Formats: sequence, structure tokens, C-alpha cells
Amino acid sequence: AAVSQLFRLKAFVPHGAPGVPRMMVAVGWLVVALALPWRIGARGRASAAQRCAGRSPITCILRPPSHKPKVAILVAGLQSRYYPESVFRHVAGPAARDGYEVHYHAWLVRESPPELVWKNTWLASYTSIAYSNMAGDELTGHIVRQALKVNVSRVSLNLVARELSAPKLPAQWQRLLGRESTTHIALLLTLLRFRKIERLWNATRRLGWGDYRHVLLVRDDSYWFGDVDLAHFQQRATLHARQQGDYCTVKSLPGWPNDNGLIMDEPAADRVLRFHTAFFQGQSPELDAAPSAEMFISIVAALSGVRLLFVPDPAMPFAIVSAIQVDERSTGMVQHCLRAYKTAHGKALPDCPAPESLMMTACEAGR
Repeated sequence: AAVSQLFRLKAFVPHGAPGVPRMMVAVGWLVVALALPWRIGARGRASAAQRCAGRSPITCILRPPSHKPKVAILVAGLQSRYYPESVFRHVAGPAARDGYEVHYHAWLVRESPPELVWKNTWLASYTSIAYSNMAGDELTGHIVRQALKVNVSRVSLNLVARELSAPKLPAQWQRLLGRESTTHIALLLTLLRFRKIERLWNATRRLGWGDYRHVLLVRDDSYWFGDVDLAHFQQRATLHARQQGDYCTVKSLPGWPNDNGLIMDEPAADRVLRFHTAFFQGQSPELDAAPSAEMFISIVAALSGVRLLFVPDPAMPFAIVSAIQVDERSTGMVQHCLRAYKTAHGKALPDCPAPESLMMTACEAGR
């Protein structure tokens, strides 16, 4: 790429430039071209350093306080599968334009327990090259720059080097969320996710930046391809969710919420986002009978006096990003695609953009 750039830059050097060989001038332009992104990145990191303080969490005050209604966006997950750009573009940005003071809160773990890795390549989380190797300062600077672009007012980042091991459940434990045993990898990963979400919410509450009109919980690897209009989510004491299932399809699990994107008000969030505590301390037999993590969340909401309200898919337009192997015989080549995004016979259903319009393809069925 550098050599190609060098020959392109030669075109900017006029023939016969007095006293300066054309190749030397081209090399000079190349040095500038290569140094400029580094300089911009350094400026971004300097800007983050000036605006941010603390270490756990890192808190960044980007805009002065206002009397606008506040929105909290919560992202809890792994740094290795973190794709924040679409959340800033389609969730945070529209909320700021609609007159909200937007706060972005993240809990990102750099390394998960090695024993909790899917063997199935379809479910395995391949590395997100853009973010997995970023150190804390670089990641903070990158997130702050994106937040500034869309007028986010505050950012808090909880960057965790290593995930604690999953809890060891007694052999006689009956609350399995539809899994076959207490050691099932899906159950243990769900518990780690529940723990991250609850810790993030507790850390957010301790900051005292609320009160929040809306709290949005989004998955770390969600890809949003349309703007979210918060005018559709005004009901109090309500957990808004899509139905579980692929975007743009008839849902086969009626009554199951899609927990990859949830919207509620702050009082509802304070009652609902305690999944980890509810799993270990909840006394209701209904929790024991939950057939899935999604239905467990639904039951926690109901027991907390929060109703579940399903919204149409276009009101929360997202799918999940996967990094999958292009060829299982290849040497680590991966491509990104949208999971849980299928169209009938290759055509978009009503109100459903075609995958090719999203700058990312839909994952092949069965991969």
C-alpha cells in the first residue's frame, strides 16, 4: 500500500522541479501521508486525556450539563467483538438530535476465560481486528472521538483486563435456563453476561449522572442499520423489546424477548437489570422453570412489576455481527456478516432493507 501510495504521490510533483529530484519530493509527501493519521490519532488521545479522568471507570465529560431529558446507552461485553460505530450513528446520534442529553456507558472485558470458548465455528467469536488489540488509552480516545461526532455528552468506560471465571453451580442446581447441565457452556456464558450487565448498571448508578428518561441496553456486537426514534418508547414501567428471532422473519418463539436490544425507563432498569442477582437469589419457582435466558429476563421483569411490550422489528433495526471463517481449510481468513438477518428467497420483506444495502452481507444459513 505504501509503494502504491508513493507512485500516486509522484503525480503531484511537476516535471523539472528545480533542485529537487521528483522521487525525493514524492517520498516527502509519503511521509506526510503516513504521519497524518498518527497525528490525528495522537490528537484524539490527547483530547480524551484532557476530557477524561479516573481508571475504573474512566469518565469523560464531553459537553456541559443541560436541562434536557437524559438517555443512557449501556454496552456490556467483550472487547474482541465490540462494534460501536453503528450504535453511535443510529442510536446515540438520533437521540442527541432529538433533544436528549446522551450518556454512553460500557463494560468491556479484554480476555474471557479460555475454557468458555465455543467449539462450533458458527458460534465462536472471532477477533474484531479493529478493537481487540487496542490498549486502554487508545480505545478510550477512539470511543471519545466517535462520541464527540454525534454530540454525546458523557462517556464512562469500565475496561476489565480479564474476566473472572464463571461461577461453579452445585450439581443439584435446578435453574438451568433450558440447558442440560450446570456446566453447559451456554449457561455459563449467560451468567457471565448477566454479571457484566449488572455490574455496569451498578457502576452507572454510582456515577449519579441520571435521572434517565430512557435506558438502552445493547449487545457489544450488534449492528444497527436504521435510526432509533425514542418517541416509540415512552411507556413507563415497561421493558420494550423485539420478539426473539431473525430480523424480517415470522417469529417462531412468540412471547420470547430478543435480549440483544432492550429499552426501558430508569425505574424499570433499576428493577430489571439485576439478572445475576435474580438467578442466584430469586425465590420464585417461575425462575426455575424459565426455558431460556430470554424468558428468564421476561420473568424477572414481570416479578418486578415491569411489563414486557413487543415492538415491530423496524423500531429497533439491528442484527448481530459475526466474524466467520471464509474457508475452514484456510489459514485464519475471516469475514464479517450479519447473523440473525435472513430474507425470504433472497428478497427483503416489507420494511426490511436488503443486506447488500447495509454494507455488510447476511451470514449464510447454517454457518
